[in-house]
Amino acid sequence: MKILFIVPSFANGGQEKAGMILCNYLMQYHQVLAVCFESPSPTEYNYKCDIKRIILAPKNGLVARLLGLLEKVKRLKKIKQHFNPNVSISFGDNAIVANCFTGTNELKIASLRHSFKNSLMAKTAGEKIYDRLYKFCLKKADMIVPVSNEINGELKKLFNIENKLFVTNGYDFEEINYKASLPLTNNLNAFFNDKVIAHVGRFDAQKCHVELVKFFIIVKQRIPSAKLILIGGIDTARSQNKEIYEFCISYLQRNDCEIVYADKHYTEEQLLKADILITGRQTNPFQFLSKAILFVFPSLFEGFPNALMEAMACGLPVISSDCPTGPKEILLDENTNEIYGFLLPLFDHRYDLMDETVNENHELWADTIVELLHNKNKLEQLGKQSYKRVKQYTIDVVCKKWMDILSSGKN
Repeated sequence: MKILFIVPSFANGGQEKAGMILCNYLMQYHQVLAVCFESPSPTEYNYKCDIKRIILAPKNGLVARLLGLLEKVKRLKKIKQHFNPNVSISFGDNAIVANCFTGTNELKIASLRHSFKNSLMAKTAGEKIYDRLYKFCLKKADMIVPVSNEINGELKKLFNIENKLFVTNGYDFEEINYKASLPLTNNLNAFFNDKVIAHVGRFDAQKCHVELVKFFIIVKQRIPSAKLILIGGIDTARSQNKEIYEFCISYLQRNDCEIVYADKHYTEEQLLKADILITGRQTNPFQFLSKAILFVFPSLFEGFPNALMEAMACGLPVISSDCPTGPKEILLDENTNEIYGFLLPLFDHRYDLMDETVNENHELWADTIVELLHNKNKLEQLGKQSYKRVKQYTIDVVCKKWMDILSSGKN
């Protein structure tokens, strides 16, 4: 079978990493060609299949973006005419839209990678029009395969689309364990104690860093030895994200936190005294995660969050927001009622970066963290539950589900 895989980028995000894992698995059994819409990047994941790139200059404004989309569709259609795929799989909004309009006759599979909560947030007129286009394309897809079963509920509620299929992400535990065992550079081991809280995620409104630093300061006031490690860079797609980063740094400093950075050199004494470690984007977050004691994840929305699952693969107990979609599926087994971590309420996500007030939800998150940091037995128990849960999401298990879908719907 010839499979064309389409994804906006080969670098940076969770959908890109999941795409790499899927492509590398499928090419053992099928001929796979991967297409992306970006130039080569040193942070790209290792796609082992053949690849093609459709690279266009960035477009500003609705008309320019629509013209860019037409050009993208034209080039994608040429690739299809040459490759002649039996199936095309598109990961993510932009890929789904471009794939929809090529007018080719292969089986088209749209894989939804995040909750629709993002599309319900306030947007520009152009973004709203693009969202309508995206929803039209979903209804034109031959098959819809979300990354979370909860997204199927959103499809029904928002668009009256009945859908049963879904396939979560899969994880390479041997690779995670190997990367977790690698030594840290710059003497960074000196930073870690038995009260280090970790978070992984780019600085972006979705990831709720503003709320995170607020409830961390409450924890710090109650447990002075508590530390925080922030793993992730700044998503430069929106100017607001740099403002979020700057707010977090300023807020932590004004609350007497000593901040160190993974790419700089410090004395052992400086690292011992530091409260916050900021790593920037890391190709190997596991060597940091494996040295923490607890993982927190206050996202506004997700798809099926790799960061949460990978923290659990490192044996970390986890606290997550009960956000759409993914965390509830991961942390609560509805068939057995077994619990694998804490689910806490979402924050009211209205970004006023001049507002430094904390509320009862910040207090609740802090209370839960403090209680766990004082209870080593509970931490150990939750860590075992984390590892038990992620073992159900191996690459073989997940990719075989994709194989079954391709077999059942092949054109």
